[in-house]
Amino acid sequence: VHYLIEGNDPNLYQEPLDILTKSLSQYGRLRTDRVYTFEIDKMSNIKFYNHGYFENKTIVDLLDDAWVESLIGSTIVIKYGLFDEGSNYESDPYAVFSKTLELLNKHSKEIQVILVVPEDNPDLKERIRRKFLAPLIEFSRNQKINATDHDEAELLAVLNDQVTRMGLVPDEDLANILHEKLKDKSFSDIHEVLDEWVSLVVAKSEYPPYLPMIKKFFQRKSLLENKSSAYDRLQEMIGLKAVKEQITEVLCRFDMNQKLVRAGLKPQPFSMHLAFMGSPGTGKTEVARLYAEILKDKGILKEGRLIVRSGAEVWNVKDAFDEARGSVLFIDEAYGLSHSDKITELIAYMENRRRDTVVILAGYKNAIENLISSNPGFRSRIGFLIDFPDYSAEEKLEIFKFMVDHGGFKLGQKALSEARNVIERAGTPADEGNARYVRQLYENTVGSQQVRLAKTSQDIKFTEELLTTIEAEDVRTAAQKIRGEYWKEEIPGRQQLKNLIGLKEIKKMISQRLDFMHVQKVKRDAGIKAPFIPLHMAFLGNPGSGKTEVARVVAKILKDEGVLSVGKLIEVGGHELADPILIQAIFEKAKGSVIFVDEAYAMGELGQRSLSCISAFISCMENYREETVVILAGYKNEMRQLFALNPGFDSRIKIKIEFPDYSIDELVAILKLMAKRGHLTLADGVEDKARTIIKQASKTEGFGNARFVRNMFEDAIVAQGARLANDEDTLKTQDTKALTTLLPCDFVGEEKISLGQSFGFTGA
Repeated sequence: VHYLIEGNDPNLYQEPLDILTKSLSQYGRLRTDRVYTFEIDKMSNIKFYNHGYFENKTIVDLLDDAWVESLIGSTIVIKYGLFDEGSNYESDPYAVFSKTLELLNKHSKEIQVILVVPEDNPDLKERIRRKFLAPLIEFSRNQKINATDHDEAELLAVLNDQVTRMGLVPDEDLANILHEKLKDKSFSDIHEVLDEWVSLVVAKSEYPPYLPMIKKFFQRKSLLENKSSAYDRLQEMIGLKAVKEQITEVLCRFDMNQKLVRAGLKPQPFSMHLAFMGSPGTGKTEVARLYAEILKDKGILKEGRLIVRSGAEVWNVKDAFDEARGSVLFIDEAYGLSHSDKITELIAYMENRRRDTVVILAGYKNAIENLISSNPGFRSRIGFLIDFPDYSAEEKLEIFKFMVDHGGFKLGQKALSEARNVIERAGTPADEGNARYVRQLYENTVGSQQVRLAKTSQDIKFTEELLTTIEAEDVRTAAQKIRGEYWKEEIPGRQQLKNLIGLKEIKKMISQRLDFMHVQKVKRDAGIKAPFIPLHMAFLGNPGSGKTEVARVVAKILKDEGVLSVGKLIEVGGHELADPILIQAIFEKAKGSVIFVDEAYAMGELGQRSLSCISAFISCMENYREETVVILAGYKNEMRQLFALNPGFDSRIKIKIEFPDYSIDELVAILKLMAKRGHLTLADGVEDKARTIIKQASKTEGFGNARFVRNMFEDAIVAQGARLANDEDTLKTQDTKALTTLLPCDFVGEEKISLGQSFGFTGA
């Protein structure tokens, strides 16, 4: 006789297989001890090229009587069936398997055959019986004892018997574990009780310090296993109120159709295919997975798996639908199909396979709407279009807390405040990915915590409290890694503002406004409703009066204090804002940052396009008011003329700051600061000469303030270089003092200095 062993997992079938072959050998049932194993699932229809006899032959071609005759007297173990699911199987391995069985029929009395196939596949076993005609003895795992069919005393007796056969002594813990498990009415497999009890017994005898942790592990495992239904889990998801309502409407229609059928009435058919529209990380994939489970629970689909494909990748439509039979086919980035030849075939399969396969198209809203509009066949087959909104800051924080809790960690108050600081900053970059970003933050936070603990002193005892607590620095470090900041050492923004030369009243006014923004954030940290009031401003003044530098420092402060998430200064010229589409793109790019529009009055000098561009700009200022700060800059009179073109400016830019020209003393101080930062020394007489040059230049039209001083300073460096090039002694001795000192003769009058070159002034 021959044998068939059921089992997918080698850990389950290998031991009985070994016992079987050893027993057959021990009792003289085998001619030799030779055992050959053929794992047919790993074979494919390989062709052997340029190998003489093997040329252009497949594995099936090479299986013949001579091959089988070479196995006479041996035992052959044939493993097959991992990819065989009834009518759905891999054709090449199945062809090898079928021919092998047919050939073995001729020598079934001379070769011992042992088949290893997956469990619970009666269709495959029936096909084996038809192809392999010799007697087969089947080995399968004992049927699980269903706890719901027995009372507690009967189940405990079975467990006591199994424990005794294992050479162990039953105790009170075994009965307690069973009693706790039975409180869950869905509990059925008593092997779970045995597994938990054995783990605790081993821990008691071999690893007693770890016993409390192991007990907690099983408690958490029990909580996870006793999960609620897929529909309940959908309702428990954070946010997505409208999404849940729409999914419920779909299910209500199905339920009503079932009631119509039971009442003997005609059901009203509708398409179960959906479109999920939203940004990355808004929960589309997770809702699709739960939707598949719900359809299985409702009896609409047989299997309820989620088969994922990407519209941006190459894949075969027929193969995808075959794999998704009885399940949900989720096509992410479905708009990638727009330029593909798959659309017609996809629509046909959506119609022909609508009874056993549900399709979900997913991606950005506009892109999915364009895809559906591109072919009228989609409109009649997509039953529901469901919008997935971006998560609010509060929802993202709740998701973070949920992940921390389910990961077995806990947040201290400071860590929670830091997480809120990171997540609730105004402005989210378009690629931040909503919940996807939160998951990245959580995973990086756990990684940062592990690195921090690994670097601590070896003398510290790693208690459970220490191992499971997340500190504020873990969250902060995680956020820095995501942003690519890596612990930059730099002067805080507030100190940079303080260090700026002059601008006393401006610094006071801006500090007050920033203080207000900071207090609003603190209120939000404390759970107090405090709306984000935009900090849009207008900087009015001549060139070189510090407008750009102050704007840069404002962006830095807003980032430092957690008001903005990115804190970059996005600089554009007013003449660049000549297209509403471009304006929209700039605001999208600047989420979480400051947009600084220099010479903003140029928006009013675009001819017929001016009014439409200004209207688009004001609209974006309103739409992105909680995500972006706008600073418009330019000459005072020209800026007032710009604001007069549209009253929307005045209602959105309430802070208008006039930047006065620098005094002569302030400009000399700026020169000294530039020299210091350039590691240069100003010789005696330089300040007096510079003062004279600046005073004379300030009387000319278009004087550039600090920009003029920078020009003058850089020209002096060039002049110094020309002077030293002819000083052979200095060059030869490399006299440090001479090489780093600027002399009065290096500074020239205004007639030598270009006033038109544009420079930014860094005041600290």
